[in-house]
Amino acid sequence: MRHQPLIAAAAGALGAMLLVAAWRGSVLGVVLGLMFSSIPLAMTALGLGLPYLPLAALSGMVTVVVLTDSFALTVLYALVDVAPTAILTRAGPAIAKAPEAGTGRVLGIAVAMLTVAAAALLVMGLANASPGTEGLEATLRAQLQQLIAEAAKTRGDINAPDSVVAVMARILPGAAAWNWAFRALISATLAQWLLARDGFARWPTPAYRTIAVPGWYLGAFAAAGIAVGLASGDAGFVAVNAAICLSLPLVLQGLAVVHVAIAKFGGGRAALIAFYGFALVAAGAAFALIVIIGVMEHFLQMRSRTMQHRDGGQ
Repeated sequence: MRHQPLIAAAAGALGAMLLVAAWRGSVLGVVLGLMFSSIPLAMTALGLGLPYLPLAALSGMVTVVVLTDSFALTVLYALVDVAPTAILTRAGPAIAKAPEAGTGRVLGIAVAMLTVAAAALLVMGLANASPGTEGLEATLRAQLQQLIAEAAKTRGDINAPDSVVAVMARILPGAAAWNWAFRALISATLAQWLLARDGFARWPTPAYRTIAVPGWYLGAFAAAGIAVGLASGDAGFVAVNAAICLSLPLVLQGLAVVHVAIAKFGGGRAALIAFYGFALVAAGAAFALIVIIGVMEHFLQMRSRTMQHRDGGQ
């Protein structure tokens, strides 16, 4: 017990150092920091317990101040690593208390709450951004074009057609918020796997194929979709990006359906490789298809029917 506070403090400091290394732009720092900086926090919460997470977070914030002498970067660390980890790891005790059939719903609620927080940060960020004379999207597009032009001056081989820049500007805020939530989910998943492998996990690992998005969340996603169709200008831009961000739990649920179906029909790794290869080649169409499958799963319960059929049910 006496070593646990020291472990939590060391974990927080380690995660903060990784993120600072990413901010400073070194190749190794970017690779390690952007991918792994929140894993020590997640391992603290899932291995030592939730009461140790504030200590790890405080240690991380102190480390950021010491290394950067910047309070603003400390706040950014709290938003990027501490907040999403705190939201997601609260599902641990709830999963332990839930019956096996209900762990998918607990996991779905946790991911839904994480994504709602990401969407809220997105909307607040865009609401406080300076729209310029032509609106938020046009301002962001101009900024991207300027960045590409400046990069081309130093490298010379960078070229992006205006159509590509326009698409990037249209979806970039939503993709960033999506990544904020997805990064936390990956960190928690890896942390739980590492802890469970060595016997240090405090709570059981949920079966991620069972994730069940709550019904109220589909209402929120539908509201964002309706707003996309009705709103225009800056409001429409915000609605598009909010809908992109809110798609994350439905993407996970759709992928769960695909994995269960492939397991049912015996496709194995070859089928999974073919599916993800298609998803990479036709990213836009695959993304939309997976979201649709995720929505349909809520109403049709395709996974449970597939499992019943596999087990000999009618």
